[in-house]
Amino acid sequence: MTALRLGVLAWPVGNPRDVAGYAARLEGFVAEAAGRADLLLMPEYASVELAAGGAGEAGELRAMVAEAPAVLEAMRGVARRHGIWLLPGSLPMPGADGRVLNRAPLIAPDGRLAFQDKMAMTRFEAERWGIAPGAGPQVFDTPWGRLGVSICYDADSRSTSAPRSRPGPGWCWCRPARTRCTASTASASPARRGRWRTSASSPWRRRWARRPGRPRWM
Repeated sequence: MTALRLGVLAWPVGNPRDVAGYAARLEGFVAEAAGRADLLLMPEYASVELAAGGAGEAGELRAMVAEAPAVLEAMRGVARRHGIWLLPGSLPMPGADGRVLNRAPLIAPDGRLAFQDKMAMTRFEAERWGIAPGAGPQVFDTPWGRLGVSICYDADSRSTSAPRSRPGPGWCWCRPARTRCTASTASASPARRGRWRTSASSPWRRRWARRPGRPRWM
């Protein structure tokens, strides 16, 4: 199994005017890390800066959900252009039943998509935005082995944490939007290089009681 070079970014919140502006910021940050990392990890709701300052909380959510398809295409384009694996932070998206979910896309260098949904909502998400819990933990096949993703509160509980197989996958966290983006891997001695924190390691091995679902790449 090849070593994983993981780059994590504490996303500096900006004020892009449109999806193209957000895409340009994403492109710039990814270009900084390209060649030094294989997989780039960013925080929960990083792209929601697009809707900041909108017509109240409900209006911000509606605007972000409406922009979600274009945001995803922008993310996929960046991953393809730089030939890199990208976990660019979660975003609110409509589910198949019409409910709004907090979904973290994992994007392969060829643009394929798979998703991990957040399951344990904050009170703000549940009570003011009406974000619904999504599907259970997924495991993603990557060149470095099987990878799981936990978003915010999901990392704090075995009932919602991603790595549950035997042998377990590596584990990445999409940390809360207002805190530092962190990631954990087998060797925890990352070196700072500018805004990016990078490390090289093999995925974690863990044992959990239940087997996670296997995602469908799109």
